[in-house]
Amino acid sequence: MSNIFSLIFNWVRYILVVCLAVVLIWWGLQPPGQGRMSGTSEIEESAETAPPIVQCNGTTMGTVPFCVKATDTQVQEKELLQTVQDVLDLVDSTMSTFRTDSEVSRFNQSNSTDWFPVSPETAQVVQIALDVSELTQGTFDITVGPLVNRWGFGPEEYSTLPAQEEIDEILQSVGYRYLAVQTNPPSIRKDVPHLKIDLSGIAKGFAVDQVAAALEKKGIKNYMIEVGGETRTKGEKSPDRPWTIGIEIPTPSWVEEPKIQCKVHLGSQSMATSGDYQNFIDDKGIRFSHIIDPRTGWPVEKSQIDLPDSRQRLGSLSVVDSTCVRADALTKGFYVLGVEEGLKFANDHGIAVLFLLREETGTRRGGPGFTVREVKSEAFKKNVKIVE
Repeated sequence: MSNIFSLIFNWVRYILVVCLAVVLIWWGLQPPGQGRMSGTSEIEESAETAPPIVQCNGTTMGTVPFCVKATDTQVQEKELLQTVQDVLDLVDSTMSTFRTDSEVSRFNQSNSTDWFPVSPETAQVVQIALDVSELTQGTFDITVGPLVNRWGFGPEEYSTLPAQEEIDEILQSVGYRYLAVQTNPPSIRKDVPHLKIDLSGIAKGFAVDQVAAALEKKGIKNYMIEVGGETRTKGEKSPDRPWTIGIEIPTPSWVEEPKIQCKVHLGSQSMATSGDYQNFIDDKGIRFSHIIDPRTGWPVEKSQIDLPDSRQRLGSLSVVDSTCVRADALTKGFYVLGVEEGLKFANDHGIAVLFLLREETGTRRGGPGFTVREVKSEAFKKNVKIVE
């Protein structure tokens, strides 16, 4: 009898092992997910309740992912993708620092202090950038381009971090007041020969707004646009179902699947997010954020990411504004200001900002655990609808 039970047990165990192996093989054959967008993501409805949506996806500005969805429209997916791609290609061809033939790159290569002809779009973005620089008293500044590049976040590669002497030398040619713009004819001018600009902190937001304008020209009134995490919505996903946008928890990059901190209904508004948790360099356990403080020439955030007693720090912030280009620029200015100064500035100027503070609390699954605390400006509390 014992032999019979033993035989049955062995067969059951064999069958379970085979089933587990089949499941693992099936899982491994599944296609990988799409590239991770930073900061925000649209919350999907269940297949049963989701209405017909025309959607297109792709990449722009190198590897930046985009997603555009539209409802209540006769435009087909192919036409939608072509419309979106044309807009994004124009922004990339004029404003990219990674393309040597772009307007921005050619302006940076020139040491002339004469007016430099550019497209109306580039002139418009530079004007908006200068306006935000003036508003934030220089905490957002597109002339930090050489510093962004030297810290390893631009088109050139460096094997070492910059020394303070090198940073001080570069700072001599940094300052938004050394840059001028005019719209008729559209052109920009530098007052110091070595000044260079970097529009990466504002171009994605501008691209979102330009895509929105292109969709509206085609009569599309209900849409969601996301370019690298910068988002704009209008209308509804379906009757009585607004577009729902999730703001990610600023988790470290080793976390494979980002989780949502909160969900919002933007209405006919835009939202941009900046944080320290995706685009950074690590040197001997010290994290250097890609956001550069124009006043010091150093990355805004650096912290010991592998120590359990790290202090609380700003993980990310999101700005909600009527235009995505302004929201995009403001996130960098607020990140440089930090939570205390940034919150006061936001309340003084009626700007909707959500700060997410991260405090590491110990180790969890091989990495630092953390808690997240929300800090909202008065305008965010009043004007942005949080979805429970």
